[in-house]
Amino acid sequence: MDAMNYRVIIFNAAKDGKLERLKIFLDGRPNDWLDNCLNGPSDTTPPLVIAARNGYSDCVKYLIAKGANTSVTGVVTFDGETIQGAPPLWAAAAAGHLETVKALIESGANINQTTSTNSTPLRGACYDGHLEIVRYLVEHGANIEIANRHGHTALMIAAYREKVDVVKYLLEVGADAKRASSKGNTALHDAAEAGSVEVTKLLLEHGARMEKDEYGVTPLMSASILGHAAVIYYFLPYASYRERRDAWKLLGATMVDKRMDLSGATTCWRNSFEYNSLVKLQSGGEDEINPLNEVSRIVYGYHEEVNSEEKLELICTDPEAMRMQALIIRERILGDFHPEVHYYARYRGAVYCDLGRLDLAIDLWLHVLQLQQHYLFPMHPNTLSTFVAFLETFAMVIEDTLINPFEHRLPADRLNLETVLVVYERAVLEFERYLHRDEELHKEQILPGETDINQDLENFRDVLLQFIHLINRVILLDSQPSTSINIHLNDELLTANIPVLNPDSERNINPTNFINKPETQTCLSTVFCSHSVVTRLKERLKLPEKTVYPLRPRCPHLLCNVRRLVQILEHLHLFPVHSACQESDQGEGKHFPSHFVVDRLIRAGADLNVKNSDGNTALHILLSTASPRLSIVKLLLEAGAPLLARNNMGITCFDLMIQKFNGQLQNFEFAKFITLKQIAANFIRWHGIPYKDIIPADIEKYLDVF
Repeated sequence: MDAMNYRVIIFNAAKDGKLERLKIFLDGRPNDWLDNCLNGPSDTTPPLVIAARNGYSDCVKYLIAKGANTSVTGVVTFDGETIQGAPPLWAAAAAGHLETVKALIESGANINQTTSTNSTPLRGACYDGHLEIVRYLVEHGANIEIANRHGHTALMIAAYREKVDVVKYLLEVGADAKRASSKGNTALHDAAEAGSVEVTKLLLEHGARMEKDEYGVTPLMSASILGHAAVIYYFLPYASYRERRDAWKLLGATMVDKRMDLSGATTCWRNSFEYNSLVKLQSGGEDEINPLNEVSRIVYGYHEEVNSEEKLELICTDPEAMRMQALIIRERILGDFHPEVHYYARYRGAVYCDLGRLDLAIDLWLHVLQLQQHYLFPMHPNTLSTFVAFLETFAMVIEDTLINPFEHRLPADRLNLETVLVVYERAVLEFERYLHRDEELHKEQILPGETDINQDLENFRDVLLQFIHLINRVILLDSQPSTSINIHLNDELLTANIPVLNPDSERNINPTNFINKPETQTCLSTVFCSHSVVTRLKERLKLPEKTVYPLRPRCPHLLCNVRRLVQILEHLHLFPVHSACQESDQGEGKHFPSHFVVDRLIRAGADLNVKNSDGNTALHILLSTASPRLSIVKLLLEAGAPLLARNNMGITCFDLMIQKFNGQLQNFEFAKFITLKQIAANFIRWHGIPYKDIIPADIEKYLDVF
């Protein structure tokens, strides 16, 4: 029998350490049979890898004796994480099986062979602190400086995992304590993030220094961000007075947002004030804390960073002011490009949303969205997550309004059309950024296995289509105008609402209230252009620049924005109408197939003849749903969807209509939607009549639909 038929049996025996069972099936087999069974194919996990992973050294020795290659690789799992391309030695070392490691080394296994992510057996052993294995590997020639694909070394992972004995040993045998990863972080950063004073002390004693990573963050700042006060105390002698002051301020911000400890934050900020005079002395008399830019000041309600005991006393009993202080401090020290700034601003927005302050939540999220689109590469997971948060929140507000239609709502708790359109425009822009990305740079930024960009694109397409449907729902609910601007949905003019709040209210950071203030006119002039419709790509791609975020849509025509989306999706072969015709039970997708969305896509020029990989047109997809809506079927047919289009299974849309609407089509005027051209094309394809290079090319393309 073919060796491949025995592979599962051999694998299971090796996995369970059943040596005698292995002998029953492998003894007496020819070498080519054994090689085929034990070493191929590459898309499965070989028996030697799983035996090494589970520490069955007797099985490992036997399999090697039977011809198993010590360099084969497979897939193993550790702590719920799947490791691709793991060689037997890596699997044994990471799992802590010393005898198995010895057996593999003695059989000639490559001591530095890496996984798909370039992790060595030594690094695998360091993860869980298997000191004896680490020592054995080093003594037998393991390279202690080989880093994984992120530039992360064995010393760094040992420091992060707080494996003190392993760190000490690696330093003793010459590991470089100053080495930085591809993102600039050192082992000292890892020790600070872990909060390990012992590891920090060891690293400093062996020459580690307070270097900055790619975000400009030092190990001291890392400890502050994570809230490790004990490590901060140990780092202070190695930092300048300004760095010490900022460390205490950052720790206070962490106390507010991560620990929910306002009292602890007050103590930290008081500690920071002790360095004010020393900072002034050390910097030659200058002690100015640089204020945030105008955009951030507006978003944070013109709150100022406190830098004295007197000012702290004014806010320490006001939880809202303390929380805003944490956001201001974090953005000032880390910079508005830092992920922690984005994360906590989004988090604070979510809290505001739960408290019924939708206006404050949207202001913070729009600020975060602008920063993400300004700094992050297109289709970054964090940016996509922000768009999903907007979509889910908008849908939640609409559902709440439908459930409690007569409940009085303050303007701050209402959802207005302009906000939805602004976010939708930004989402379309994100697709445009991706379409015109620098491909080489994008490949460098997205590491293999970290994200499935094709799946991300499909998911984000669905989010955009759900936004279009959401716009229709907002229109239907929006019936309490206060002031208005004109929004064009297609050929009609829609009056949309802008709730205007009292600009003198105690806490209102909605930028609408600042339009008439002199100090914001300069910023706002960059947003309200003399031309209302932006159509040139270069103009649109300037949107991510950091300005006051658009209070009103840059283009008041929904059709214009949908047309932009359709062009992008069709260029990327993402089939917008197909998606709009699909059923879904998730979130806003539960309203699909959507008549409104399909109608807008058709008006925007979407191609109804295009077929997916299964040969289905959008009409095929619609008719394949559990209960297709005849109104959407008619909409597609009236727009030119081919009724006789045939998929890869040979099924036409006409066939599906008869099947789905049996007995309901007596008065359906099929003749209106079946042209002579369709009949001729269908006849040619059905009977296999040759037509290639005989008829015009454009008609050839049309025939392919049938």
